[in-house]
Amino acid sequence: MNRGNSKKVMANAITIVAQFKAGQAITSLMKKFHCGYYVLKRDILTHISPSQYWRFCKRNMSRGGVETRLKQGHATWNKGMKGWSPQGSEATRFKKGYLPAQHQHKGTIRIRTNSNGKQYSFIKVLGIIDGVHRWRLYARYIWEQHYGPIPKGRLIIHKDGDPLNDSIDNLLMIIRNQLPIVQRQIDPLLEKRRLRASIAAAKKRGKANRKARAKAAKQAGRQAVLAARDAVIDAKEKRAVLTALRHVTIPDIERWECISCGFDFNKQPPDKCPKCSRSSFEKVKIKQRLAI
Repeated sequence: MNRGNSKKVMANAITIVAQFKAGQAITSLMKKFHCGYYVLKRDILTHISPSQYWRFCKRNMSRGGVETRLKQGHATWNKGMKGWSPQGSEATRFKKGYLPAQHQHKGTIRIRTNSNGKQYSFIKVLGIIDGVHRWRLYARYIWEQHYGPIPKGRLIIHKDGDPLNDSIDNLLMIIRNQLPIVQRQIDPLLEKRRLRASIAAAKKRGKANRKARAKAAKQAGRQAVLAARDAVIDAKEKRAVLTALRHVTIPDIERWECISCGFDFNKQPPDKCPKCSRSSFEKVKIKQRLAI
């Protein structure tokens, strides 16, 4: 469906609003004028408020028999059916102690690849009999089998730089802060590769930031265009109201005023002024103006 066609929809906005108020559904109006939902909604909201729009939507849905909420006291179809199974399904159920074909038993060694593309060996130390599946790095497992538990903050590295060579002679335990020094000794080109990777990542971030700024500027431009259009519509409506008010005549207000003290009366004055006790009055006409 065409999401554009904005000019045609804007030209027929009054007709669309009239049909919408009369009970026409939003989907049928979209098909009729070949436009998307947001184009149609935007042009409808130029003539009615958002609260009116949602009120008409709710009314049109109720007229069409559309129910979107469960009624109070609604009972689900599977109420009281916990543990139910159809007759004859016993033959296809899992038997007690069944293990799937991909199950890995305790002591299985598997090779995994980390985010940097390096491969490491892992061994399964706990299986389904223990109630939990747990894998450990094979190099740490081998070290613990020979020298006991590894203290906290210590690392096990490979002397030749090959992470798959888990021979005990190739393993070395170091403190964490010694790792950069040992890595540079094993691989002298490590710093250059890291620098290249950081430069590539910075370029990627810069490209993403430029794209985000361009998108934000485009969105701001669209909002400015919509605001300018709304301002033009408001100005046209205001001019129409002022043109109509020019032909409205407002009668003048007539008052009686005391000539001596200026005390005024809305109705016919008494024989004597209550302020200065004199009896000389004058009729005054006050012109009214519209406050716009």
